[in-house]
Amino acid sequence: MAKVDWELVASGLSALSDREFQSTSWLSSGEESVSSIVEDICQTFDDSGLSDAMSLDDAIFATHRELQSALDSLSSVIDKINLDQDPRQLIDDPHVHEMRVLSDRALHELRKVRALL
Repeated sequence: MAKVDWELVASGLSALSDREFQSTSWLSSGEESVSSIVEDICQTFDDSGLSDAMSLDDAIFATHRELQSALDSLSSVIDKINLDQDPRQLIDDPHVHEMRVLSDRALHELRKVRALL
């Protein structure tokens, strides 16, 4: 069983689902909170240990298929995003819009699972 920092996953999913946060942080000149889509994706999947758990088909996913499905869908759409775009273009990219929707769904599923744990 891979160790996953679920708080970090939830924080990352929240950032990936929130257009207002993205507009503020991805387009910041440095005086406010600064982030990027790459940083938010890395926090959600890599820094949290989620990628390892997903690749190992961790036990939590065996009993929570809706969460696995939401995260798999999110991962697939993220792979379609051209991360080399200017942040102003990323904000309105159709794949980024889909990422927001799927991140919100994954966050909802994660909250349901964490309520059971």
